[in-house]
Amino acid sequence: MMKTLFLLGILCCVGVTSSSAYVLEDADQDIKRLENKFNVDDERIDKLGRLGLNYREVIIVLALAKQMNGGITDTNVDTVVQMRLAVANSGKKRGWSTIAQELGLTLKPVIDDLNELQEIHQGEEARSEEKVL
Repeated sequence: MMKTLFLLGILCCVGVTSSSAYVLEDADQDIKRLENKFNVDDERIDKLGRLGLNYREVIIVLALAKQMNGGITDTNVDTVVQMRLAVANSGKKRGWSTIAQELGLTLKPVIDDLNELQEIHQGEEARSEEKVL
């Protein structure tokens, strides 16, 4: 049930580019990619999805937590999520660069992870389209 809710949440996410909408048949593959890339289980991914994070935000949270002492732990993931969801004085969520800076991390590895997963997704999407043609 929880996985289904997250999969539905992926449908509403905005990808790295406007042409990268995630459709339901790709959602399981996207979750598998996250599990493999970050060595996490679907329960952790579901939890992030239930918090309202889209696919791209889940990648960013995991990529930032991976850089922290101890790697991807409940504490590190919770820290990043709380910083993201906390409303700054301006009434807006903190930006990812601000969060990274406050944690003493860099965005370069995060961007690399985003790009890598996006390229894999787009490659699989192109292969699916070829099969249809």
